[in-house]
Order: sequence, then structure tokens, then C-alpha cells
Amino acid sequence: MKKIHVLVGLALAGAFGAAQAVTADFSGYFRAGNALNTRGGMGTCFGLGSLQGQDGPKWRLGNECDYVIEPNFNATLVKSKDGSEWHVHFMPSSGRGWDSENAWNGNKDVGVNFGQVYGYGQNIAMLGKGTLWAGRRFYNRLQLGINDHFLENDDGDGVGLDDINLGGAKLSLGFMNGNGSASRYKSTNVKYIAKLGDIQTGGGSNLAIHLKVQRQSKTDDHSTTPATTTAKEGGFTSIGAYENIPLGSAGNILAGLRLKSYDKETGLKSAWLVPIQYGANFGGVNFDAILEVEGVKFTSDSGKGTGSRNMLGFRFEGPIMDNLNWNFEAGTINLKTDKNAKKQTMNKATAALVFHPAENAVPRVKFYYTYAKWNKDAANPNPTVWGDKTAGSVIGAQAEAWF
Repeated sequence: MKKIHVLVGLALAGAFGAAQAVTADFSGYFRAGNALNTRGGMGTCFGLGSLQGQDGPKWRLGNECDYVIEPNFNATLVKSKDGSEWHVHFMPSSGRGWDSENAWNGNKDVGVNFGQVYGYGQNIAMLGKGTLWAGRRFYNRLQLGINDHFLENDDGDGVGLDDINLGGAKLSLGFMNGNGSASRYKSTNVKYIAKLGDIQTGGGSNLAIHLKVQRQSKTDDHSTTPATTTAKEGGFTSIGAYENIPLGSAGNILAGLRLKSYDKETGLKSAWLVPIQYGANFGGVNFDAILEVEGVKFTSDSGKGTGSRNMLGFRFEGPIMDNLNWNFEAGTINLKTDKNAKKQTMNKATAALVFHPAENAVPRVKFYYTYAKWNKDAANPNPTVWGDKTAGSVIGAQAEAWF
């Protein structure tokens, strides 16, 4: 993270009384690259998709068909004598897929939007040393890294009070417009969020409990007369409990359970997810493994229906020399969209060489080879490229940095 000292110009002197120095932190993330599939043409990515509208993660290494640019600017405007600090945060962002079905058109502008723009005060004594914020932001994210899966994600426009110190735990409360998906900024979806975190459970372990209720408004477009109505498609109640367990030199485990109950208008009844992530370093080699097991109950034309999905995978990263690492990742996904449906399977493996600064920092430039194989009952990850094939591979390069 970089610090930038900005002198507010004399044009603002009338508003503030005098010019003043403002400290701004600069951080961000980006990834960019390109690939070719071995049948010729633009690269593509591999995955089986979602389970009845539930989660649809995929193994991440060599399997990201997009550009993402997210610079963050966080300005500290006031440090009060009472210990509180007041900030504004901006994140202009841009990104677009480059795979065969959504390829870039030369240097065509991919567009810029404000992924985050909010103001906040932190360490406010009268609010339990908590943080009060309002605006648009990435919120309440809990991610499994190597398969790029958000167990919790409440991005959108809203207001919240976070990290209220209760002694043995911290309480966060939020109200958001949106559902964390591509349509997260639609005002028809509203979400009420509560999180009780940093619950110490012994041995250095800590527990976080997430509770949320999402409802969809009765009207979609209030500019019409009468207001346009919309179906209630997104209503649910969910609770998730996640335990972080440090194992000392043996690594770390994150284990959880998430339960969802849906409004009847959604066509779904309930869903459950059990994720387990393990990470460790063995002799300078980083190792990560993830297991996910998921089930869903829904209403089908033939009566009651159920579906299931499970994932198991791992990743290794180790040094070759000062500026070069090796990566290897492999994983399998099994999916049944209905208890009577045939099982879909996909296996994916990626090997990569990673060039980086000698300090093993960023930026990183990866050269990778990805191979995936799926059974004949699986949804083809890209029919335009693979046709009736049940296997494919991609060769590509990617630059990535977080700072």
C-alpha cells in the first residue's frame, strides 16, 4: 500500500478555511492476459456452472478469462482528538471477458464504473469503537482462494455499522441494495445483514456467524404509471458459521456450514453448503486444498426435486530460483442438477511457471497450460470451441498484482 500526500488547493480554502494536507492510501488489484485454445483461436475457461442458481465456482489457476482493474484510493480527512478517524474511499474499476464468446474487439473501451465509493468513520467511541459507513462498497466478503468462491458476498449500495466491540465478539449490521451478483446494484433486491465475528473458541481459533435476509420489492420500475411489477425471484434467509483454526507450523483450517431457506416464489426450498479449506507451508512449498459439498431442494414440474455438487482440489507452489516459481493445481467437480439427472463431471489441471521479483512479491507473470476433461453428460463449457469434444486445453499468459 502506498501513501500519497495531497495538498488541497486554494480553491478549497473557502470551504475548509485554509488549505490542508490530506493523506491518501493507494492500493489495488489487477489481472490481464490472453490465451489460445489448442484447436486454434482465443482461449476459453472451464467449469460446470451452478446448481439450480446456487454457487458455480471453478478452479482459478489458468482459468480466468477476463481483465480486471481495481485501483483503490482511501483518503484520511480527519483524525479527531477522541481517537476516531474519518475517510472517503473510491475505487474506479474496469473489466471484461476475453474468451471466445466475449472477446475484446481490438482496443475497444471496456468501460469504467465506480465499484466502490463510500465514506466512513472508524473507532467511534459512542458506537462501541465501531465503524459507520454509507455508500457503494465490496462488503462482507469471505472467499476460498484457489477456486475463487465467495462463501459470503454482500456487495452493493447501503449503510452499515461494523465491528462493534462486545467484549468477546464483534457485531456488524448492514443494509444493502443488491444480491452480490452482476445485478447487485438493482434496487429491487434489499438485504438485511448481521455478523457476529471474532468469537474466541479456544486454542487461537475464532468463529464468525453470518445472518442475512434478502427480499425483493413488489415493484421494479417506479417511473411507470402504475409502477411495473416484478416476480419475487430472489428472496431467502441464510445463516453461515465459519471456524478459523490455526494449527501452528502444521497450517490453518477454515471450516463452515451455510444454510439457506428460500421464498416459495423462487422455485427453491432450501440449500446447504459445507466448505473446508486447508493451507500450509512445507519446506518452502505452499500447499492449499479445498473440499466443498453442496445440496439443494427445489420444486420441479414432477414434484419435489434435489440436486448436489461437490468439489475437491489442491494447489502447490514452490521456488525454482530467485525470480521463478512453479505452480500446479488440480481439481474435480461433480454435479447433479436433479436426483434423477445423470451426473456431470469435470476434471481440470494446470501447470504454470511464475516470474516475479526476487522477494517473491508482485507483480507476477504466469505462463500456464490448462487441461480439462468432462464426461458426455456434462454441459459443454464452450460449444463454439469444443463442439462434441469432451476434453480441451489452453495455453496462456497472465500478469497479476495486488498492492
